Amino acid sequence: EPWSMERLVQSLTLPNGKYHDVLHAPCGGCHLLFALSLARNAYIQKHGRAYGAWLQADQKLQQYIAAARSMQNQDGSFSTKFFAAQEQSDDFVTRIKSSGHMLEWLMAALPAHRLNEYWVRRGIETLSRDLIQHAREGAEPGALYHSVHSLVLYRERVAPQPTPMPEPQLVADPPKPETKTAVNPEPTIRLQSLQSEAPTAPP
Repeated sequence: EPWSMERLVQSLTLPNGKYHDVLHAPCGGCHLLFALSLARNAYIQKHGRAYGAWLQADQKLQQYIAAARSMQNQDGSFSTKFFAAQEQSDDFVTRIKSSGHMLEWLMAALPAHRLNEYWVRRGIETLSRDLIQHAREGAEPGALYHSVHSLVLYRERVAPQPTPMPEPQLVADPPKPETKTAVNPEPTIRLQSLQSEAPTAPP
């Protein structure tokens, strides 16, 4: 059975697609949207524009970008029920789990000129503050990973760091080994070349 990236994208976007349902996907659908964003980005980077299934993917991403923004809480965190309903929590792990997942896929889905919008910067600021204030507390690894990864992606996009040029390495003269006279020098062992011991090839 032949498969392709286009067919996989269709399974995430078309109404009859096997994996199109964001609300019932793992982690509120954020992993689905993150993968869809990367696939769309790669296609547009190669072809310049989105067509067919890729255009449908972009339209779906725009729909959920608007949903994420509309369900954002007043303090800048994102809904702990993801896209199902608006909900706010004071629990540290619950907050970073939802905000980290949401910001992670948004960093892949949003174009560069939208990263400076107030609601995006507010979400980044709130998540950063939560991580700093609770730095000495334990956290579920997945929630912590997605939160930190979203901040890394944001930093890489708004303030890309140029690749540093390697510094030239100056090789100093190696120190000369000290010559010591052995009290009981061992006899020198001479190793013969394997080539000289090899039998002569037959004519």
